[in-house]
Amino acid sequence: MRKTIYRWFSWFTAAWLLLSYLSQWIKPLGALNFSLLGLTFPFVFILGLLLLVVAIRRRSFGYYVLLVVSIIAIPSMSHFINWSSSASDDSSDLCIMSYNAMTGIKMVDDRYVMTSEIKTEFSKMIFEEPQPDIILLQEVNHIVEKILPTSATHPYYHKLKSRGTAILSKYPILKKGVIDFGAKPNSCVWADIDIGSDTIRAYSAHLESNRLSKESVKIITDTNHNRSNLISEFASMVNRYHKYSSVRAEQAEKIKAHIVKSQHPVVVAGDFNETPISYTYQKLSEDLSDAYQERGMGVGSTWIGLIPMLRIDYLLADSRLTPLSYERMNSKLSDHYPIKASYELK
Repeated sequence: MRKTIYRWFSWFTAAWLLLSYLSQWIKPLGALNFSLLGLTFPFVFILGLLLLVVAIRRRSFGYYVLLVVSIIAIPSMSHFINWSSSASDDSSDLCIMSYNAMTGIKMVDDRYVMTSEIKTEFSKMIFEEPQPDIILLQEVNHIVEKILPTSATHPYYHKLKSRGTAILSKYPILKKGVIDFGAKPNSCVWADIDIGSDTIRAYSAHLESNRLSKESVKIITDTNHNRSNLISEFASMVNRYHKYSSVRAEQAEKIKAHIVKSQHPVVVAGDFNETPISYTYQKLSEDLSDAYQERGMGVGSTWIGLIPMLRIDYLLADSRLTPLSYERMNSKLSDHYPIKASYELK
């Protein structure tokens, strides 16, 4: 009986792992929306490894199926846990930072506030060596704008009029624009930046959010929760994720269509609200290198929240920009970690 249970559980885990792995190439559309499976990928992969360790002496068919699927999936785990080393920054031509400032940095009593401590920490983060030449921001509002670098260091600025994405640069902006997401509150801005020896096109993107409310988080994390409320809220979260993953896929396709028309080297950064095992990430990262995968070290999570290993912020660049280093900075002013990478221009 125990062997039968293990065999069926192994097959189930292998099937789940394979589907979650394949989900990144399937555009989320209605009943064919497998995006939630991709969200579970690293956890199902670890479960599969544990089952393999437990059953190392059992050479059943289920064991071999799980072994084969795990081997196929191994390369994708480098999206979440990576052990690359940084190269010397001596030959760096460009340093780029991306950061979701979470609208107003900090909230106290449901109000955005700005303290001298926050200003000091934000300034320290921005000017930590190597200093970013280009800063790509998301969720910027009038509060965040008060503590952005001055025109003395980053004189060139492109931002939506209302809350949204922004680009700050030490170098002149030659051309700029917005990729229209329609009535959606999320956004993507772009700019052609003259860095002296060349011109690059930078994108700062914030794709559709899952709109996880404070009340949702409270219900999920409250140890004294009502079971019916928990089930209802969890089902609602799943439905929202399915709905908005389709929106993000459409937004990613819009950005990609704009990228392929660029005559300049491209950098795409921001908060995609999707893991690397997703159609959205695969679409945006086509023909681009992921700075974390190339030069990242350790666990790559960029969201400070309930889910471990959740990497949803990225720095992507085409082959004409070689990543030399990658850093996930430790600032916790927002619910996202800032990320930064240095590049050499070919």
